[in-house]
Amino acid sequence: MSWFRIGLYLAVALADGGLIWAVWSGYFPLGWAILMRTGILVAIAALVLLTRRRRLPAQHYLEWLILILGGPIGALASALIAGRLKPAQNRTSPELLDWYETLSGRGKAFEPTARAEHNFEFGTVLNPDAPTLRDIITKGSLAAKRSAIAYLTSAYHRDYHAILRQALADPEPTIRVQAAAVLTGLGQEARDDLELLLAKVPDARMEDITALSAAITRHITNHLLDAEGMRQAVLAMANLADRVILRGNEGQHADMLVQLAWGCHAAKSRDTMILRAMLDKLVATPLPQVSR
Repeated sequence: MSWFRIGLYLAVALADGGLIWAVWSGYFPLGWAILMRTGILVAIAALVLLTRRRRLPAQHYLEWLILILGGPIGALASALIAGRLKPAQNRTSPELLDWYETLSGRGKAFEPTARAEHNFEFGTVLNPDAPTLRDIITKGSLAAKRSAIAYLTSAYHRDYHAILRQALADPEPTIRVQAAAVLTGLGQEARDDLELLLAKVPDARMEDITALSAAITRHITNHLLDAEGMRQAVLAMANLADRVILRGNEGQHADMLVQLAWGCHAAKSRDTMILRAMLDKLVATPLPQVSR
């Protein structure tokens, strides 16, 4: 309630009433009364704008419109509106505030995800009833699902791909949209990073091949590349294998790289999971330091 506006409108109502009485009694003509009322409104408008110096709420404009058009009755109506209606306030919905808390890693909605993440990372149980990330996506509340997907985005692991795919079939549209956006964003990041890795393949030194092949392997097994990206990745791995063989590194490394080359070529049209054991073994075994 604004006592300032109420008092202002009541003063205008009294002034309007006085002008009507003066015209009715013949003290001055109607034209003068109209000019005097216009002057009063202009003076009041200038007073409000000079003292407040800020943008007026929409409710104030409604009061002014009624005041101008309604005469003394309009002024009384404006005073009533100012006394009864509360100005609109910019309030954030509880659901949106909860989502902000989730994004910042705080709040109750994040707790199930935090427990599930702790269990996954450390293999310990903080709470016997702590859900897994898959359980949260399947049975959790809307806020809990959002926080779980946010965590999957920030700490993506190849085993999370199936969980994100499951979120794509969630009955809640916002979860499906969020999961699709996450997979699209992660896929674009994977393609961009793969392009940087592929640019290093032609000039890679022998001592850099192990690290380079490990980085490309992660993209092959992360399930984020499209068909063209997968084709380029496996061909790059085959290229690295051929280069090691041509350099004359015989023995175990050559045998592993030959198998890797054949596996990568086969992966162009088959599930890349068949490469995981072989690739992990290759990455775990360093190549000998050979200068060019």
